[in-house]
Amino acid sequence: METVHVGELVRVISRHAALGIAVLAFFLGLGVAASVVPQKTYKANSVVQALPVSTGTGTGAGTDTQLAQFVIPGVVEEVSSTTFSQQVAVKVLAGTADATLSATNDPGTGIIRISATSHSADAAQRWASEAAKLLVAGTTVSKGTLDISLTQDASTPAKPESPQPTPILVAAGMLGVIFAIGASLGAESIRQARNVPSELRARVGIPVLGEVPRVAGLRRPATPIDRVLAAGSPAVVEAFQSIRTGLEIRLRDEPLGSIVVVSPTAGEGRTLIAAVIAWSLASAGRDVVAVDADLRGADLHARLGAQRREGLAEWDRYYASSSLLQPTALRQLSFLAGGVPHRHPADIITAALPQVLKYCQSAGALVVLDSPPLQGVAETPLLLSEAAAAVVVLDVRRRSVDELEAAVLRIREHAEVVGIVLNRVRRRRGATQPLLVRQPALPPATADGSETPRPTLSRANG
Repeated sequence: METVHVGELVRVISRHAALGIAVLAFFLGLGVAASVVPQKTYKANSVVQALPVSTGTGTGAGTDTQLAQFVIPGVVEEVSSTTFSQQVAVKVLAGTADATLSATNDPGTGIIRISATSHSADAAQRWASEAAKLLVAGTTVSKGTLDISLTQDASTPAKPESPQPTPILVAAGMLGVIFAIGASLGAESIRQARNVPSELRARVGIPVLGEVPRVAGLRRPATPIDRVLAAGSPAVVEAFQSIRTGLEIRLRDEPLGSIVVVSPTAGEGRTLIAAVIAWSLASAGRDVVAVDADLRGADLHARLGAQRREGLAEWDRYYASSSLLQPTALRQLSFLAGGVPHRHPADIITAALPQVLKYCQSAGALVVLDSPPLQGVAETPLLLSEAAAAVVVLDVRRRSVDELEAAVLRIREHAEVVGIVLNRVRRRRGATQPLLVRQPALPPATADGSETPRPTLSRANG
């Protein structure tokens, strides 16, 4: 769960003060209504004491006490009965409001508390007093068993039992503050989701290549990228096309031999974007080699419809051998799997990656590297330093703009960042409906009508 610092929270509340005040006022209004609108209820209490009546059988006081304790619960239940209430109603003055009677007994004692609840304070007092007097006079249950005496007669209650304004208003105020803070944080989240690209671009001076919306099923690593493109929503395909266009423009201005796709932490969509970049640039006619350099959690092969087998980890044993490169559905796209690490990934990257880059780039191929996350992984800075440029993938749901900026600046310490991809972006209402353009499964044909031959990297062998 994302941590919100006190200083940032204060800034958020200040920025959305009007919304917070409105929410707080709404809850306080509910509290006032709950304190004023409901009809007031008053409660009066009388207290009687029930002592055992000696049976005169000579069995002892203990037996009489046990008998009394057995009878008292029956007396308590009798007070709450309809019959008892009818008997009390005869005693109270005509025109007195109705009341509800109840009784409780302090366990282990003969103390019985009689309560009368009514919408009239005077009625509550009269009903509680008459009920106590009726008990003292003796009832069907208590006669001959209990000697009941009045300990405390009921008095007219000065304050209603309910509603109680002070607790209600305090609770309403507390809920109002909590919901006001929540509303401010929610409004800030929406504001950031709408303004992240422009704010991030202004802060770090790096173009945002694409904004990939949140789409169910897009995170499934086993779905090949060609199926994602074929069945994806227009917004997703348009975002992928935007990433490709931004990179194409950069590659025309400054040719790059390798691009590493990296993110600060795991689970931000890095592998998906690496597959998108490799596939889209290859489908445009570029020779591309996609390298799964995430030796700790390699799954780029699934996105490209390839196999997880020997690759980067074994390159130092098969140097300059094209047998480790796998074909894909695109003629211009080859794939190098991560392989099975036989030593620490940092050692493998140090020894093998420079050779892989030299081998592929000598054949004129652009290398797209799927990197492990930067946080807590020793080999990622090595990958960043070896690659010509980096594309940073950021999950906008996880961070504020300040945290996104810090993540980009941290990665820029190790590599030149040519673009940022924002993943799982909230779609804005009223956005232009994107034009759906399907990526071709094969590169365009040559002028004479024949297919462009698949490039081979074997010329690097010589």
